[in-house]
Amino acid sequence: MQTTQLRRYTIRPDAHQDFVNFWRQNVTTLRRDAGFTIEFAVMDEQASEFIWAVSAPGDKKAFQKLEATYNASPTRTAVFANIPGWVTAVQISFIQPAY
Repeated sequence: MQTTQLRRYTIRPDAHQDFVNFWRQNVTTLRRDAGFTIEFAVMDEQASEFIWAVSAPGDKKAFQKLEATYNASPTRTAVFANIPGWVTAVQISFIQPAY
């Protein structure tokens, strides 16, 4: 069993490339090292929206436990300590395959 989370971030229009560069250079490695798989990531520049999906083995409860450990990690805390306010809104949900 695999659980997938869809993450949608509204990004300041002047920060699209800075955010994507930060995400590519930092978040991908942090998430993978924590046991997650990044399923996809796209930047919708017209809507100023960065949309990505991350998954982990197990059910929703296992995902949430893994994510709590990830969020509390000193490495993640250090990486996110001084980032600018690129993200203006966040929407997170768990998704299931439709077919």
